[in-house]
Amino acid sequence: MLCSKCRKEEATATLHLTEDAVEMPVIELCAGCYRTFVPPEYSQGQEEPAQRDRYLHVTTQYHCVDQHGNSLGPPTPSKPAGIVKGLGELAPHIDRLFSSDSPFSSFTVFTIERKAGFGLRRQKGETSIVLMITRELPPDTESHVRRFFQRHGLPPKRDTLLLNDSGRCLDYTLPGSSEDVYILCGALLTDCFQVPKDQVFVVRG
Repeated sequence: MLCSKCRKEEATATLHLTEDAVEMPVIELCAGCYRTFVPPEYSQGQEEPAQRDRYLHVTTQYHCVDQHGNSLGPPTPSKPAGIVKGLGELAPHIDRLFSSDSPFSSFTVFTIERKAGFGLRRQKGETSIVLMITRELPPDTESHVRRFFQRHGLPPKRDTLLLNDSGRCLDYTLPGSSEDVYILCGALLTDCFQVPKDQVFVVRG
C-alpha cells in the first residue's frame, strides 16, 4: 500500500488517530513521512516525539495474527464512523442534507491532512458551500477556486478576510439538486485541490 501522504513510497506504519478518545482516520505512512508527520489537530510548537505520540497509536504492520500466532493475512482495519474513501461516498451525505427535515443542517468534509475540504449547509431550501482558503495552501488555490465558480456562473455570496489576515472565507450559493451539488463538489476537489478520486475524507456533522 502506498503512503497516504506522499503517495510514492510503500507504507510501513499504520497510524490510528484519536481526538478526545474518539477514533479518527487510519493513515498509512512511509518511514520518511512518519518522521515528519504532525496530526491535524496537533498544536504547533510542540514537536517533541513524546508529546506528538499522545495523539497517535502507532503500529508497524505487515500481517495480522490470531491469539495462537496464525497468520490472518494483510491488515484490514475497520473504517471508523465519519471516514469515507473516495468521492463517490460523499453522495449519501449530500443526499441526507437535502432530505433533512431540520430548518438548518450542515456537514464538513476534509482530507486527513486538512489540505482540501469545505463545509456544506442547507437552510430554508438554499444550499451553500463555505471554503476557508488559508495561507498554508498553495498560493494559487484561491484564484483556482474563484475561476472555478466563475465558470459555473456563481458569484460569492460572502467574501471575507479571515482573522489575522490568515486567508479568505468564500461562501457560494449552490443551485440545483443533490446530484448537481455532488457533481460540482467533486469537480471542485479534483480541479482546484488535485484530490484523487480514491481520497480518504473525514466527514463531520
